[in-house]
Amino acid sequence: MTALMVVPLFTTVYLSFFNFNFGETPRFIGFLNYTRILEDSRFWSAMSFTLFYMAVSIPIQILLGFGLALILNEITALKRFFISLYLVPYIVTPVVGTLAISWLFKDRGFITWLLSIMGVNIQWYAD
Repeated sequence: MTALMVVPLFTTVYLSFFNFNFGETPRFIGFLNYTRILEDSRFWSAMSFTLFYMAVSIPIQILLGFGLALILNEITALKRFFISLYLVPYIVTPVVGTLAISWLFKDRGFITWLLSIMGVNIQWYAD
């Protein structure tokens, strides 16, 4: 898992020092990409909007989530209902995945049909 995160990170940092276009040989330009972006007003506009959005939205989300959790914790009559409602996605996802896989591999399923076109006949659910 580390390789899936570290290799793309280092590749991106390495390529950021080059003028890189697909089909052409990368040309080393050093920190020119970084100086260009630091001088661009659109970058600073996007950065200020992002910081403003974070400063406003994160506290609101924390307060709303905490408040809702406190309210739901006090409701004893519907507590089991809300716990069930919370757990439904954890139950439905594997069920839907299992049904989709079984549909693909059943006797007239897509994968069975595709393989039969190539001359491979497999009965997945045979005894």
